[in-house]
Amino acid sequence: MKKKSILALALMTLMSTSIFMIGCSGSNNGATGNRANNATSKINQGINEVGQEFHFDTATFVDNIKGSGYDITNYSVEENLPGSAVATSYSLGNDKVYVYQYNTRNDLHQDIMTLAELKKNGINDEFSNVSHYYKQGKLLIRYEGTNSENLSHFDKSFGNLFI
Repeated sequence: MKKKSILALALMTLMSTSIFMIGCSGSNNGATGNRANNATSKINQGINEVGQEFHFDTATFVDNIKGSGYDITNYSVEENLPGSAVATSYSLGNDKVYVYQYNTRNDLHQDIMTLAELKKNGINDEFSNVSHYYKQGKLLIRYEGTNSENLSHFDKSFGNLFI
């Protein structure tokens, strides 16, 4: 009986040691290091993207559009809107673009929720039936138009439509 216990204990020790050695081998250390470096890189990339999105304002929006070869013309600014938004209106060819810059992301989120609720209930916004909404940073971008090239640029630059 004692012999079987010692043999079982020796086998368990041998198995534990071999599992430990395999798990801590030098070839695995590089993979673990690579995973840690990749995770650190992704975190830093995410922080940079959030920082860039946070600083995305109306001037950056205009620079983005002009930098892509579009002719955009500012034709009005409305600062006395309810809430904390400042609206700037632009002409993009025959189409219109309205950029609402909010003081806080929370104010932007509240307006987005209101728009989404209206759409869900089948109520179109009072502006036009061809409104396409995008969000970037603290901006709500409303594109009124059907030009497929413009829509493609907005999708690539500002993400998919959210409403």
